[in-house]
Amino acid sequence: MVRVDDRVGVHAVTMLLASGTWRNLLCFVSGWMVCRAVGYSLEMRVRMFYFGVLRERLGGSQEWLELVEGATVAEVLNVYRERLADFPWDSIAVAVNQEYAKSDVVLEEGAELALLPPVSGGLERYAG
Repeated sequence: MVRVDDRVGVHAVTMLLASGTWRNLLCFVSGWMVCRAVGYSLEMRVRMFYFGVLRERLGGSQEWLELVEGATVAEVLNVYRERLADFPWDSIAVAVNQEYAKSDVVLEEGAELALLPPVSGGLERYAG
């Protein structure tokens, strides 16, 4: 399982400050278990599905990804940019809960994301 907040802790704090809620920052600093005890969670899980060449490059067809609550599609793509720096991420389509999504879509707990690389090939026109 990949933990986004382990890789980009500074980014997570920046995101919490931008949200304008000091309670969230306090939870981040004091630890996840304290937040859970008082009913606040800074973590959520989303289910990732990989298709095409990404299935091979990432070593499977799916996994669970832990994110900071309120993460966006763009932040998910940044995680994968780190994992596969040589991949053309700008050409990836992303679906959230089976609908194409833009990078600014805010994710919710349990969301399903599909990373869809461009496809090529197919049949050429038959010139008869």
